[in-house]
Amino acid sequence: VNVPGIGYVEEQWIQKGVNLTYREGIQAGSWLLIGTVLIAGMLFTLDLTWAEVMAQRRWIALQKALGWRSSAVFGRVIAQVLSIAAASIGLGTAVAWLTARLLRWAAFDARLLLGLPFTLIALAGLAGLPPAWSAGRVSPAYGISQLGYRHWRRSSLPAKNILSYAWNGIARRPGHTLLGGTVSSLAAALLVLLLAVTLDQRGMLSGTLLGEFILQRIQGFHYAIAGISLGLAALSIINSQLTSVMERRQEIGVLKAVGWRTQSVARLFVSEGSLLGLTGGTVGALLG
Repeated sequence: VNVPGIGYVEEQWIQKGVNLTYREGIQAGSWLLIGTVLIAGMLFTLDLTWAEVMAQRRWIALQKALGWRSSAVFGRVIAQVLSIAAASIGLGTAVAWLTARLLRWAAFDARLLLGLPFTLIALAGLAGLPPAWSAGRVSPAYGISQLGYRHWRRSSLPAKNILSYAWNGIARRPGHTLLGGTVSSLAAALLVLLLAVTLDQRGMLSGTLLGEFILQRIQGFHYAIAGISLGLAALSIINSQLTSVMERRQEIGVLKAVGWRTQSVARLFVSEGSLLGLTGGTVGALLG
């Protein structure tokens, strides 16, 4: 190998096929990271769709009362998920292709450009099945029976301070809490996996010119994947907290009527988001 400023350097390999071993190790780590991101994306889609269905239950009940069948409601939700997914995936594919062209990366394989979007749309459709099934089961009498009143599950823990009150707010929304916490856990697990893969590959590759050459070109790609996963976790927590605010407007009004200031209400929801991220992140770090 001709090293500028040094001259020609000869490296003696102690094992046949060492470059193939490097390649297989890097590919295995990359697929593991990509698979984790896809799972996090599916859960994020599930969370968004479920929140949309919960917000439209009165409208869905009215549709059922006017004669809509459960299958029609189910199909409407799935069609909405697939249409948004197709538009988002098309835009994302175009941005990725343009970025690769601008940075002069290796050209995409035509099979990847054609097959990956359909795979992602299928994953989005799978994520939308549970909320769509739940929407189809909404009773036509739901809007009449609720009458604007929402019953909240009572927590067994007394709210002694704002943190305990925030924890009670998370505990009485088990569905959203589980989804948001799972996405946060996957993001934290992915980051720990990234560090483990990087350290493992650094120990295997460092010390040779070829190894250092490979390390310089794989770390940016891996950290970009981790960044996408962390972004999904942040968006999931934002969606969970926005849904909580919309569902608890009457409760917020009562709090402000008895003397809570706007800053105190904001601190309550910031505390809920922080607790959700901390819990999910801790579980994910241990899992990773």
